[in-house]
Amino acid sequence: MAARIVEVRDAVVERIRAWWEPAAPDEVIGPWEIDLDTRELKGRRVQVFPSTYAGGPVTRLSDQNDYTVVIVVAELYPDDGPIPAGWIDGLVGWCEGLLNAIGSVRAENLLAVEGQPGSGLYPQTAECTTVYDLEELAERKLFLSVLSVLYREQVEA
Repeated sequence: MAARIVEVRDAVVERIRAWWEPAAPDEVIGPWEIDLDTRELKGRRVQVFPSTYAGGPVTRLSDQNDYTVVIVVAELYPDDGPIPAGWIDGLVGWCEGLLNAIGSVRAENLLAVEGQPGSGLYPQTAECTTVYDLEELAERKLFLSVLSVLYREQVEA
């Protein structure tokens, strides 16, 4: 199951790329360590991390597996002076759109197998756990938002 969480993370990275189509210096990555070094941060950085996984039997013939990924959205305000509310509003709205794109049960399942309806993973829960980090914004002019999505699949036992 541990390898599957990496597959889920990578599939979420690709889904975000397809939705966002980032252009340099913006990026979406799936690293193992968080990087919030503002000296190196240019543009918007979206980092996707594997968080938790669990599984168990649903019936004698099938199991249910859950995989949670955490998405960290970071962008440094580039100008001197106070941060305009409109800049923050825009990023909060962008994060909401991102969560809708990767957390919608109406979207195609992640890692679905062609020709097998209902295969793959669907979002069970999607939430914004941190709309923005007030301290990071005040101290470093860094917008930081954290999203979490739990994907679920049912597989043969």
